[in-house]
Amino acid sequence: MKVKIENISKPFIMRVSDEGHGVISFEGNVLRLDPVAVDIIKVIDKSDSITQATNLMCEMYDVQAEVATKDIMNMIEKMESFGMVDPEYIDRMRV
Repeated sequence: MKVKIENISKPFIMRVSDEGHGVISFEGNVLRLDPVAVDIIKVIDKSDSITQATNLMCEMYDVQAEVATKDIMNMIEKMESFGMVDPEYIDRMRV
């Protein structure tokens, strides 16, 4: 299934298998995702802040807020390294 990710600074399509694994092809780079990483990206896409994304992840998984925040930030940093997010987007999410 294709999932449109539109609210992250540079829109892209994420392909998700029936098992929940994902693949993103972006400007010649390929990012393979486990099901939790797929959920993190979906949550980031519909959140206005790291705090909101953390709260959503804590609702979905039995995880402490500190762990969820760390995982979210790691994903955002990885996406930044692939050129998928701008520094301005990261600053806006930290508010």
